Amino acid sequence: MLLREKLEDQATKKVELDRAVVAKKLELMTMLQGKLATVGKTDDKLDREVAALAAQMAEWQAQDEANSKSGPKAKRAAALNVIKDGASTGARVTQQKVD
Repeated sequence: MLLREKLEDQATKKVELDRAVVAKKLELMTMLQGKLATVGKTDDKLDREVAALAAQMAEWQAQDEANSKSGPKAKRAAALNVIKDGASTGARVTQQKVD
């Protein structure tokens, strides 16, 4: 069971990374299009790639919206070892007042 959860987590991370890469690529290509436009040039291959990436992002957003409307995702505990309020380390957490 633990191996299955680990594989699911890795698959989720891979999908998130792929989406982040596509989003950044789209951002950079759009900036390049703008720079080319200021010089008065166009690149057909760049235009096609930007259109394809924009379509992919739109498809993912539509899927995300459909998934969010279908109901809340099952919540599971985070796999982080977080120590609250310094309880086990003996450290004291204080709050400072900012004027």
